Order: sequence, then structure tokens, then C-alpha cells
Amino acid sequence: MPRRSRSSQTANNGSTYIKLEERLILLAWLNSLFGYNSNKDMLTDLKDTGEGFDPEGRSFIYHHLVGRGDKLRIPLEKLKLYDENIRKHLAAVNQGRIKAVTLRYFQYLALLYTEIFLDWRFNHLDELLHQLNAFVVTRNTAKAPGEQPDPLFTEDDLNKVAFWMDTGSGKTLIMHINYYQFLHYNRRPLDNILLITPNEGLSEQHMVEMDASNIPYERVSNMGLLNIGRSEGSQIIQLFGRGVRLRGRDFSLKRSSALDGEHPRPIRLLETLNIFAVRANYMTQFRAYLEREGVETEGHIELPLAIRPNRNFLTKELLVPELPEGRSFTEECWLLLAPDLAAKVTVDMTLKLDAIRSQVGGVATLSMRAGQEQVIPPASLNLVDWQAVYLELLKFKEQKGFSNLILRPETPRQLLEFAEPRLYKLLANETVVKPQSFEQLPLLQEAVLSILRKYIEKYYRVYQERWETRNMTYDFLDVCHPNFKNYTVKIPRSEKQLIAAVKQLIDEGQRIYEQETRELPNIYFDRHLYQPLLIERDERVKAIPPGLKESERRFVEDLRKYVRREAGGKLAGPAGGKPGGA
Repeated sequence: MPRRSRSSQTANNGSTYIKLEERLILLAWLNSLFGYNSNKDMLTDLKDTGEGFDPEGRSFIYHHLVGRGDKLRIPLEKLKLYDENIRKHLAAVNQGRIKAVTLRYFQYLALLYTEIFLDWRFNHLDELLHQLNAFVVTRNTAKAPGEQPDPLFTEDDLNKVAFWMDTGSGKTLIMHINYYQFLHYNRRPLDNILLITPNEGLSEQHMVEMDASNIPYERVSNMGLLNIGRSEGSQIIQLFGRGVRLRGRDFSLKRSSALDGEHPRPIRLLETLNIFAVRANYMTQFRAYLEREGVETEGHIELPLAIRPNRNFLTKELLVPELPEGRSFTEECWLLLAPDLAAKVTVDMTLKLDAIRSQVGGVATLSMRAGQEQVIPPASLNLVDWQAVYLELLKFKEQKGFSNLILRPETPRQLLEFAEPRLYKLLANETVVKPQSFEQLPLLQEAVLSILRKYIEKYYRVYQERWETRNMTYDFLDVCHPNFKNYTVKIPRSEKQLIAAVKQLIDEGQRIYEQETRELPNIYFDRHLYQPLLIERDERVKAIPPGLKESERRFVEDLRKYVRREAGGKLAGPAGGKPGGA
């Protein structure tokens, strides 16, 4: 009997069902460019990456992807260009908005994949077809006997793309930025771009939203569609799912279950998505489809797990530095942006080249940088659009939450002209600071913005740290400190055996506090302030507050080893203490 792949199942009619992700070849190829074997691998790796852009205009996801080293199959200069395009398109969308949009990590990834596809589709079509079909051949070779092979791509297959995203994930925003992305890469004349919606209400809603994103439009009142959506596919997208949208705390789009801290009690009800249908058999099929795709349809059960503080430690009068309740640098201190050597910054805009060459005994890696330290001369400062710089810095200040920072229109230029000593170190090619043509002016403008963004952030942090240091007080640690927070353990209702095992473990009331357990992954360290110390290991178990990540678990484990094995017993506690079960 032929073996099924891990991602295939037997459907009700006896045929082999292949998960949707396994049928999305273009997505799998894009994932492979960053060294990911699946969507799950990619999202797990990137979900905790910082959102937004650093003072030099590079996204934190860009830095994370660069850190993947040889797993990255995209040239760094290309990745840097894609990242810069996304930032510019986002700025265009944010230009008319009162509240600037910050991209969530999955929204950024959707735009990054769009950048890659459009670049290859418009500029390297033959190579794109070659790469995709080579990828298909490799996939087909790895399939088990009897599995249906994936078809090869044709040029017509690359004329339509669709996005696989949840309701409420910001698809409208993504579509608006896609508009700018398409115009950036398309070089053919266009008559119109049509946005098709299923009803007039959604047409009205998309306006309003296109107005906010600075997209010119005309609304079509009626449109007839024949034989659309008659078969399975992506021709009809999201015919339902519109309703009241909750933005999430701080515009995060996250439900409360994914956020730390206390939440209003009714918020869970408001966050619940209810789907209704006239034909019940359709909903049954829809639910079965979700279950085959691995989506939990029965909800989660929540189990309370109380922590136990180490009362012995609390008698040692441990001190905790913190600001007095009600005090805030943002609310109490107005800060005027001015020259300060403590905030001097370094901005690197050089091109880096890595080369590998063979030699006796192996290979050698050679790294080179094109460019050196530069100073922006007064003549070049006269070419900068200072009004645009000032407006961009005001947006940056708002995005960072620096509401108490005063930025005068003349200050940006004064900071770059300050020379006793200079407030920045710029590594770049000479053409960046001395443009020889109008085409090179954007590099000068970008250099100025990168320096000033980085300076503003460092300046603010320096003064914030100084203020907090002066106003910090020390208090004794007690059980009322926010560190001592009970867990809520969430397990899918379909995992009945696991639920029973975790319930029994909690009801026992002892083992989870004295050793490491299989049912509820944790790391036991008797010198910690409380027990248990949960870790993120079993995907079926979610904890609020979240458990330790793998890097945090390793830190605690290494600290435990040091205390027990290398500190000569001085830190290991009283004799006869229970071992940790590692």
C-alpha cells in the first residue's frame, strides 16, 4: 500500500486529502528562499520579532532574516531593496492617516513575498519559471509512490495570485500596499485597476479606506458576473466575514488571549467570530474542511494553575528597583531635541560583499565593504528637502511614542551642521553625500533621515534613562509584585486525554511544584522565585502568561548547572535540598 505524506489524510469519500498549504507551490518556493520548510516553521521563527523599522529605516524582520546566514537564498542587496520598498509604500499609505499603521509580522511577510514575486514576474520571468519548475521537480521526486505529482508552471499560471489570510488580519491594508507595489514594478500602460466587491456596502467601505491610503478611485455602481465561483478555487474571496472589527490593544490585531495582562471581562464574547448559514450541511462541510486543515473547531478549555512563591526568599528582604506608582517620564518631563554628544550615532550605508574562494586545505571567506567614513558637506545639505525630513521625523516620533519630545523645524539641520564634535559617523560611498545627479538625491535624503531617526531615538532613551535613574526607588519584593502571576493553561477540547492528564497533575497539587513533568512542560530550579516555571514545548498547550521560550529555558538550565556544579555549594541552598530532576 503506498505511503501517505505526513500532510495528507483520508477524506470521507475514501480519497486522499492533501492540506491546502501542500498545494500552494508558489508559497512553498518562497518559504524555501529563506530556509523554511513550511509556513509553520516560518511563522514560529518570526512571530516574536520586533515590529516596525529601526532608526536607519530597516525593519526588524529584515535583520532577523539576514541573521539566518547561509539559509538565506536571496542576495542581501535584493532583500534590502525589498525592505526599503515596503517602508516607502507603507509611508504612502500612512500619509493621510491620523493613526499610522504598524505592520504585524505576518502582514510584512505577505508584502515581502509580493515584492519578490513581482520583481521576478516583471524583471526575470524566464528565470522565475525555471526556478519554480526546478522546485516542482524536486518536490515530485521526494513524493511517496502513488502520490499525485504537482504540475509544472506555465507563464499563464503567474498572471494571478491570491492571499491566504484570516478574517481580521488586515487584508484590505495589504491590498492597498499591493496597489503601490504593482505600480512600482509594472511598466505597461494601464487603463484602470478594478476592485471587485460582492455588494455595494463593501464598495462604500473600500473608499473610505482607499481615501485614507491616498489611492485615487472611482466607484462602479453595478457589475454583472457570469459563471464566477462555480468550482473550487480562489476566484471568489471572502464573500462573508465582514462585520464589527476589533483592532486589538494598541492596534495590534491580536485577541486578548494572545496578550499579557488583565482584560475587560466581556472582551472574550466580543472577540468571538460567529458564522451563520441557512444550509446546515454547508456548515458541516466547512467545519470538516477546517478540521482537515488542522484548525481547532471545538475551542479550548482553560485550567487555572496557581504559582507558589518561595516564601523563604521573600524573608530575605530582596530589593526591586522601580519607579513609584503613577510617575512617568512621558507625562512629567518635556524634552527639547538638541545637540548632545551622549547621543552620537553611527549609520552604515556601505555595500557589503562576501566571497568564497578555494585554497589549499579548504575554502576561505572574504568580506569587503565599499565605502568609508563621510561627512555631509554644507553644499549637499542645501539639496535636502528639509520640510519632508521634518514631517517624516514627526511621524517617527509619533510611532515611537515620544509624545513629550519637542522637535522644532530648524533642529534637524542644526544637528547635522553641529561639528564640535560631530554628532554622527556615516559610513557610505562618496556619491551618497555628494550626489552627482538628481537620481542620486534620494540616497542623500535617506542618509539624512537615517542619521536623524537614530539620533532622536538614542537622545530620547538617554534622557529617559537619566530621569528614571534619578527617580527610581527601591522596594522590598513581596507576593504583590507583578512577577507573581498565576497561570491559565489552555488546551484544545479535542485533546481529551491531555486535558485529563493535566487536570490530574494540577489536582495532585505537589508534583508540578517539585520536579519536571511530561504532562505540563516545565523546568524545575529550586532557586527560582516561584514554581512552576512553564516552558513552551507542547504546541497543544498554551499558557497565560506564556511559558519560557527555548532560549530562555537554556539560560535557566545553564544557570542551574552553574549553581549546582561550579559554585562549590555556596549558591545551592541548604543541604538536603531536593534535586531538580534534570
